[in-house]
Order: sequence, then structure tokens, then C-alpha cells
Amino acid sequence: MLGNSREKTTQGKLVFDTGSGLTQVDVDLIEYLGYSARDALGIRSVKGATGDAVEGYIVRIASLILFENELKDICVLTYDFKEHGGINGLLGWDLIQRLHLELDGEAALIKIF
Repeated sequence: MLGNSREKTTQGKLVFDTGSGLTQVDVDLIEYLGYSARDALGIRSVKGATGDAVEGYIVRIASLILFENELKDICVLTYDFKEHGGINGLLGWDLIQRLHLELDGEAALIKIF
């Protein structure tokens, strides 16, 4: 769940992506929360799996709830994810490293909290 400082929230599906340095969120979700390019801290160009460069902007959002953990005042990259199979972004290494992960290969179990 993503939120802004005015208590507006929305939910999204983020793909767990250790190869993404920063978390990326669909621009429509960010704009729904009231943020825009006017709030941008910078512009970033990223090459996706297709090799095509896509430009987006970095914005600081009030909060993001991941696995019952609320992370406050975080920066995310914004891009258009409409053509990516129903996902709303990528959970990047910047936030993954704040989580506790347990892998149990024998039991085929991943615990994230």
C-alpha cells in the first residue's frame, strides 16, 4: 500500500526485483496519490528488458507498506507500467534490503517480514 501525507492510499502489485536499484512505481498510482512531475527530485532514464530506454522522475512519497512494515518518506522512480502484464512497479533493492528474508529450499518456502 502506498500513501501520501494527506492519508490518501492505494494498493499496487510490485515485482520483487533485486536487480533494480530503486523501487519503481507506475506513474498513474503516483498521480492518484497527488504527486506529479512538479514534485520531482530528478529525472532518470532506465533500460528495461527490451533494451529500450524509458524516462521517469524520482518522487519522495510519504509511505509504503510492505509485508506489514511501513516505510516512511521514501523515494521511488515513476514510470508507465501499463504494458507490463498487470504489475504496478518493481520492488527494488533499496527497499528489499530493509526487509528480513528467510529462504528454506528444502521446504520450498520464502518468508519475508
